[in-house]
Amino acid sequence: MNNHTSKSPRYPDHIFQIFIFAVGLVSVLTMIELSQLLVFSLVAIVIFFIGIPHGALDVIVIEKQCIERLPCQNYVVKRIILYGLYLLLVLACFLFWQSSPLLGLVAFYVLAILHFQEDWFELEHFFARVCLAAMLLSASAWFYSDNLSSLFKLLGNTQLDSERCVFLLKLLNSVSLLSVLLIRAFHHFVMAHIKLTFSILLAAYLLPPLAFFVAYFCAFHSVLHTKQVMNDYHLSKLAFICWITVPMVGTGLLA
Repeated sequence: MNNHTSKSPRYPDHIFQIFIFAVGLVSVLTMIELSQLLVFSLVAIVIFFIGIPHGALDVIVIEKQCIERLPCQNYVVKRIILYGLYLLLVLACFLFWQSSPLLGLVAFYVLAILHFQEDWFELEHFFARVCLAAMLLSASAWFYSDNLSSLFKLLGNTQLDSERCVFLLKLLNSVSLLSVLLIRAFHHFVMAHIKLTFSILLAAYLLPPLAFFVAYFCAFHSVLHTKQVMNDYHLSKLAFICWITVPMVGTGLLA
């Protein structure tokens, strides 16, 4: 979503501590006998207050990168067109998932991998970044295949399709792991960020899928992406709050 320039920040010094704290917290919660409803409620609350503000930054990108490109001179009309198209895209994705949960799930993984590979912008090798993101999103298939299968069924897939998806994730993880081991740029990156890389990879393999997703998405991806957007568009904390308020309120009303 965001092009990283030489002005983009390196990984914030505190991001490792934030991620480790989040991993510790979700690890404790996974050891406690909680009802499925309570687990999903906690996940929804965390994503709303941390993940949604990060997603709301799409508004800034639309304003900064797309508004000026439309030939129309009226800014109100430009905003109606752009945000209308954005909402239509969201609706189309929702209807697509409803009509075909299996293809929707596959599309989700493909888009998530392409999006999360941007987190590893200091790794100057696109294929290595894609493989790393794919490893993180598929790692839990080895130790939590039943858990993943149950989650896929909750999303509307049949038992057979869910099991096939788990198998494909194991295959994806194996291919991605073998691929990055053959890429020299990945070796240099790991040596430069050994604590951060191995802590995230270890969490990806050992934590239940939902627990890892919450820790990674909220404590690493969202924090990193928010820092980058605030830096690239020179946003103060007050400006950031102003930008995300309306999308968050709208999301809350829809929910």
